Amino acid sequence: MVHYVASHVQVLNQRGCTTRLHVPLRCITLSMVSLFIIGSAASITLWLSLHPRLPAVQAESLSLSGFNLSGPLLTAKYKIELYITNPNKKIDLQISQFGLSLMYRGAPLSRIVKVFSPASLTILRNGGSEVEFEDRLKDKTRKQNIGSLEGDWTKGFVTFNVKMNVGVKFRAYAWLTKQKALIVTCKNLNVVFVQTHSGKDRAELPDGQNSSCIVDYE
Repeated sequence: MVHYVASHVQVLNQRGCTTRLHVPLRCITLSMVSLFIIGSAASITLWLSLHPRLPAVQAESLSLSGFNLSGPLLTAKYKIELYITNPNKKIDLQISQFGLSLMYRGAPLSRIVKVFSPASLTILRNGGSEVEFEDRLKDKTRKQNIGSLEGDWTKGFVTFNVKMNVGVKFRAYAWLTKQKALIVTCKNLNVVFVQTHSGKDRAELPDGQNSSCIVDYE
């Protein structure tokens, strides 16, 4: 009987110790979860209070040189200049990547992917920056695959569109950042052709006819 009582007391002591050990662990876990929820809610509230706005993108120039329609392949070298404006008063923008496609009647003539280091293209609040791209049209771009380009050429101008996928980080403080993917579309860029002595043509946007682009989240 004495042995039974001693054993029973020992079991109770073990259960009591186990219970006392579990209580602090549960408290610590609940505290960490609560702090995470409170911190996340505070970050979201602070971020929304900053009123983040999308950048504005403008196509300042588009030019094509060595434009040749006489051969079996369409050949040309093009250059486009964009101006990006950050309208945010309290948020900096860090552009990490551009994927740019030059389009004619829905067909991509060329695609460039350009990656930037975090410090190379940072647009400060209420600031702006110019970005330049230069490339050649695809070697396999055939005239029959892009519609009536020759017919447009005889009119003296051709309309292109530019589509871009942009990776951007909105940065308010060192610890408050948001990574976003944007889609930018510059429509109806009408370039005018000028005949050169070499028989190849050059086309460019007329002065003062830059175009505002459409910017949205991906």
